[in-house]
Amino acid sequence: MTTELFNEWLVSLNSDMKREKRQILLFLDNCTVHNNAPPLSNVKLQFSPPNSTSKLQPLDQGIIHNFKTFYRREVVKSVLDNLENQQHVTTISTLTALIIIDKAWRAVTPLTINSCFKKSGFPSPNLFDVDDSLTEFNAEPSLWEALPEQDFTFDDYVLVNTDIAVWGALSGAEIGALDHNNTESDEDESEELTPVTLS
Repeated sequence: MTTELFNEWLVSLNSDMKREKRQILLFLDNCTVHNNAPPLSNVKLQFSPPNSTSKLQPLDQGIIHNFKTFYRREVVKSVLDNLENQQHVTTISTLTALIIIDKAWRAVTPLTINSCFKKSGFPSPNLFDVDDSLTEFNAEPSLWEALPEQDFTFDDYVLVNTDIAVWGALSGAEIGALDHNNTESDEDESEELTPVTLS
C-alpha cells in the first residue's frame, strides 16, 4: 500500500458515500500511508492511539489468523493433491494462489468478523452475541500429518511469518528504483510468471 493508492481509495469511498448521501466514520491505525489524507466531505477519519493496534484492530483479534489458517490449509491440500497424483510440484502459480486466497477469504464467516469487532471493543446493537471462542481455530491434523517430513505443527506453519514487517516507508532511492523497474517492465512484451515456492 502506498499513500497515493490509499488516497485514491479514500476519494473513491468518499464519492460513493456522497452519492448515497451517507456520512461514515472510518477507524484507521497509524500506518504512515494514512498520514496525508485528502479533505473528505462524507468520510471522517479516526486514528487509533499509538501502539494500540494489536488490541483495537479487529483484523488482529482473529480475522487475519482465521484467513491464514484457511489459506495455509488449502496450500497443504494442494501439495497433498500433487503428491497423490505423483506430481512433485513444490510451487504454486500466481493464479492458483489467487484462487486459494479467494477461497480462504470466503471461508471467513460474518460470525467470526463480528466476534473480532466485539473483541476490539466495537459493541453495536447490530452485532449479535457470539461465542468468543469462535476466533480460536484448530488445525486439521489429519491433513498436516499426511505431509512427509514436517518438523513443526500446523499452527507453527500458520504463524510462520507473524513477525515479518509487511509495510514501511520507502526512501527516495527505493521509490526511484521501483519507478525505474516499472518503466523497464512496461517495455517488456512478454509477461513472466513467478511461481510461489513452498518451503
